[in-house]
Amino acid sequence: MQLILLHRQFGADGALLAGGKAFFYLTGGTTLATVYQNSALTLPHANPVVASADGLFPAIYLDPTKIYRVKLTDSSGDTSSPIEDIDPLNGSDSSIGTSDIQDGAVTAAKCDSALVTDLLGYTPVNVAGDTMTDHLRLSYPGAPTTLPSDVAGFLGMPATLEDANYTLALGDAGKGLRHSSASAHTYAIPTAAAVNFPDGTVIPIRNVGAGAVSVTRGAGVTLRPIGLSTDADISIAQHGFVVLQKDTGDNWYWSGAGAS
Repeated sequence: MQLILLHRQFGADGALLAGGKAFFYLTGGTTLATVYQNSALTLPHANPVVASADGLFPAIYLDPTKIYRVKLTDSSGDTSSPIEDIDPLNGSDSSIGTSDIQDGAVTAAKCDSALVTDLLGYTPVNVAGDTMTDHLRLSYPGAPTTLPSDVAGFLGMPATLEDANYTLALGDAGKGLRHSSASAHTYAIPTAAAVNFPDGTVIPIRNVGAGAVSVTRGAGVTLRPIGLSTDADISIAQHGFVVLQKDTGDNWYWSGAGAS
């Protein structure tokens, strides 16, 4: 059998083919031919097969013993002036086989939509109105040991609550750290040898708690305010906000308010 993926279809005017119709015939004639909803060829589709309001057709399976002709029309179903006319279409060719997969193995796990979304880091969309989550990857399975230099995060800034002494980690890159405790705590910047943040890494810190947050430097780490040469640890008071950015090596800069 052959799986036909018509995907999202558009009309001659470029608009979505809402309610578009795909007519399947036996080639060389006007006899409608049965097409199926499943690979076992046991659940016939209605013919024509009708697209959704978004121009999307369901999966369509063909009988490998038949040669088909397909006419794609708008919602009127006028086959005298089809948008597309495909003839012949062999139900036994153009199938995707295991040789087309890099390691030669087709598995259900590889086709799982949730897995694909997780690997991409976002939900692919095709048209305005589709729902998208996670514009780009931000979270990683487990604790990452490396971080690409071209990884970006959400358009917003999710914050991780850290109400304890803490050492910055790769997973903090592009995310905010939030402190809400009445007790003082220390956030330590590790050396590049310990945690290899990519150059340009940005880590915002917001303190809404009564306890101060001390941002301290690991051995050999420099931390300077933007525009000044002073290299020192800083203390972020309640309601203070600071953005740390790594320059190169063990050199970091900060900017913000409510910190000294």
